[in-house]
Parts: sequence; structure tokens; C-alpha cells
Amino acid sequence: MTTDSASDDVPLRTALVEHLESVGAIRTPPWRAAFLDVPRHVFTPTVYQRTATGRALLTPGDRQWWAAVYSDDSVVTQLDPSGIATSSSTQPRVMATMLEALDVSDGQQVLEIGTGTGYNAALLCHRLGEANVTSVDVDPVLVAQAETALAACGYRPMLIAGDGRLGCPRRAPFQRIIATCSVGRVPAAWLEQTTTGGVILANIGFGTVALRLADDGAASGRFLRDGAAFIAARATSQFVTVAPGRIVELCHGQGTLHRYPPVTEILLDNAEFQFVLQLALPHLASVVIEATESCGPIRCLFDAATGSWARAEKKPNGFAVNHGGTMNLWDETLRVLSVWADAGRPPRELLGLTVTHAGTHHLWVEEPDSDQKPLLALRNCENGIETES
Repeated sequence: MTTDSASDDVPLRTALVEHLESVGAIRTPPWRAAFLDVPRHVFTPTVYQRTATGRALLTPGDRQWWAAVYSDDSVVTQLDPSGIATSSSTQPRVMATMLEALDVSDGQQVLEIGTGTGYNAALLCHRLGEANVTSVDVDPVLVAQAETALAACGYRPMLIAGDGRLGCPRRAPFQRIIATCSVGRVPAAWLEQTTTGGVILANIGFGTVALRLADDGAASGRFLRDGAAFIAARATSQFVTVAPGRIVELCHGQGTLHRYPPVTEILLDNAEFQFVLQLALPHLASVVIEATESCGPIRCLFDAATGSWARAEKKPNGFAVNHGGTMNLWDETLRVLSVWADAGRPPRELLGLTVTHAGTHHLWVEEPDSDQKPLLALRNCENGIETES
């Protein structure tokens, strides 16, 4: 069902759907119908558009609002007092790709982690019926707003304000779980609340992985080809985003100085390596300070989980690295780089993940002969604290 609009948005919706089909994001008739019938603008009454001086607030009275809402772009819909985005409507191309990868069938129970605006929940309701959709969000204000928007479109799924990392035991089991927020590791509760053969679609680091639960309680699957970066799942133990300027400040403390041999800059900045590094260190943030006449580029690394930091200054014969905290971030970066390079620098589409019932995460490479070869045993993250697997 849809709601009437003061503006004829149907041509905008149609154009968006045609675009999503042309790029291969929408592949099946049920999801085409959902994107055609569900109005995105009902779920995005306010949009914060990035400008040269910050973010500008757009509302239905602004012509740019309609263009933003029906573009193939994510739109920020909520900011915290410091101006950091805490809710958004995901890029439609990413949404459609994920919903197709969820591989749902009629009558299946789906749990959505991260209600946000409610738009994705509405698409799920259109496809499966509201009785089969449960959505959880940590922000009760967002849940209330989503409930109003969903009701305006005729949908009343089960909405719950709570920590989505815990799933929803009272509505379990689920045949499908889809997370529209980012997590450092797949929570054990999601595996426990998924039926055997069920699918968990989770965003980890800069990628989305489709995990299928096996008889032994482990879940395994490949990463989707296209990258994606979602707002991190929020809870009382969740680390806040650290601004780039603050990272630079934290990395200019007094630590331990070590010297390292040269490392090829192209490898450090390679997008495929950065993808693997973010999986290995999900709370890592980095800033590169441009080179000057007297100094080469400086790489500042900060890990929010441990408070560890590293400042690597490029010298003619290598790097001078000052570091502090419980983890030597430069050593860890070089270790992951070595493992990835030794494996032949595999691209994202060859990588997969296995999560055991015990919570260990193993990254693997699938070769053309379909043999899975171990790449990395990822660190566990319990309540934001990283420990060796």
C-alpha cells in the first residue's frame, strides 16, 4: 500500500526503479514491485545534505529535497549534537542488492537489525507481509518515527526499541536476518535465532556478507561484490566516531619509536587491502597527512577498541613509527598486508567468511577450483574489546 502525496512522485519512483534495473540491483519482479509501490519520501521528511560548510537541512518545501530523496544516493536523516550522522536512508542500489541477496520466499520470518527510517522495513512488508517482519532499533525516537511512516503506508510490522545485536528472542526463530547497520563481528545471538539453512546478511567493515547457517551451527558465505559502509550499530558500549583532527592529535603523543623498512605505498592504499584490514581491525581509523618539502606522508592510525595509536612518518630508507597503547598498530597492519599479499592479493569477490557457533570468525579465499583456503583468523570483539581468536 502507498500514501497519497501532494507532489506526483510516481515518475520519480519509476525513474529510480528503471535505473536500479539497469545497474543490475533489481533482478526480480517482486522487488521491482516493492520499489515501485513504496514511496521513499514518506520515510525521509528531513534530509541533511552535505555542503562546503557543513550540512544543510532540506524539507519537502525544497526542490533539492525531492531530487535527493529519489536519487540513487544515501541520505542522512538524523544528526547527533556534534553533527555526526546517526541515521540515514541507505543508497537504493545497495538496498536492492541486499534484498535480492537475502533470497526470501513467501511466508518466511525476517528480522531486520536497524529500523532507521523504516523504508527498508516497508519494502520487506510489501514483499512478505507485515506479519512476517520484525525490526529492531536502539533509538526509540527513530522507532516511533518509523512506526508513523510505516502506518501512513498501511504497514504495521513488529517494531522494537532495543539493542539489535541481541536479536529478538521472543520472535525467533527467523529464516532471514538482515542488518542495515554495521557490526565489527556477527553477534552469536543472530546465529542462535536463525533456522538451519537460513541466511544472515551482515555489513562488516566495508563489505556485506551473506552467511548461510549449517547443521553444526556455523554460518558461512561470500562477500557481495559491491562494497557498502553503514552507520555502526549503536549501544551503550559502542565507540563514538573519532573525527580526523582528533585522530591526528591522539597520534602525536609520546610513545615507543621503531624503525621499519620501506613499504610500497600503492599496496597500503589499495582498496582491496583496506577492505581486508578493516575486517581484521574493525575499530581502526586512519588519516594520511600529505607530504611536505621536509617530510614525507605521515600515516596516523587509531584503534577505538583499545586506544592504541601509531604515527608512521615516511623516511628515505623506510618508516619511523611512534606508537602507543596495548597493540602495535603498524605491526598489525604489516602482518595483515603480508598475509593478503602472500595469498595473491585476492579481490573482495573471492573472499568469504565463516562464523562458528563459538563466535570465531575466519576469513577465507575461494579459488577457481572452489577450494576454500584460510586467510585470517579475525580477532573477536566482545562488547567492543578485541581479543585474539
